[in-house]
Formats: sequence, C-alpha cells, structure tokens
Amino acid sequence: MLLAAEGMASRAIGREVGCTTGTASKWRVRYARDRLAGLDETGDRGAEPKYTVETDKRILRYSTDRCRPGTAAGAVR
Repeated sequence: MLLAAEGMASRAIGREVGCTTGTASKWRVRYARDRLAGLDETGDRGAEPKYTVETDKRILRYSTDRCRPGTAAGAVR
C-alpha cells in the first residue's frame, strides 16, 4: 500500500514485491474499500477446497483396494 500511495502502478508494484499484477491490484482494491481491515488475510480466500478429509480417505481406500502388495500395478482382485 505504501508503494501505491507513492503513485506506483500495480504492474510496477508486482515486479517490485514479486507478485502478479492481479495480486497487487486485488490488495489495492481491498485497501481502498475496507482500509486496514481489507489487509486482513482471514475470511474468503479463493475457491472452496477441491478435496476434503473425506474425499482423501475415499481416494486412499480406493487406491489401496486396487493395488495390493504382490499384484501388478492397477490389477483388480
């Protein structure tokens, strides 16, 4: 935000701090809208997780059922 306050463009800020132009722009918009509260990283952070603990367990169970020791990889018993 300090670089933006000095008049630096989002693209230049991204290069300076090592992030994308989109990320720099997102933080500028958040700060303009919510001031310091907009810089808080809690709350909505992207898409919902694709995998949950339950899906991880299901994937693991499926893969261990299909590939038992002593069988060819991918062979179904």
